[in-house]
Amino acid sequence: MLNLLILVFSLLFALSAAFFSYGCLFGMVALPTLVTKTSHKYGILITGMLVPFFVAFVCLFNYQKTKYASDFLIKGLIGFILSGLFLWGISSI
Repeated sequence: MLNLLILVFSLLFALSAAFFSYGCLFGMVALPTLVTKTSHKYGILITGMLVPFFVAFVCLFNYQKTKYASDFLIKGLIGFILSGLFLWGISSI
């Protein structure tokens, strides 16, 4: 029974990481559309590559313009929370 719970946790965590990664990748594509000057576009892309969570924050704060990326990021974050709760439940067994 415990092996099944660990398998479910692993799958949930892997799906969460995949959704969050896809959201960050789609967010990197959407970041240049948020600024108008060309020099700022390069600056925001370099910052997004160096600070990965910057992409998530910018996409979530500009939800209307980056809806597709933000949806993946939200699904990934919810999955991380659920997998953490699931792991906490497993550890109490």
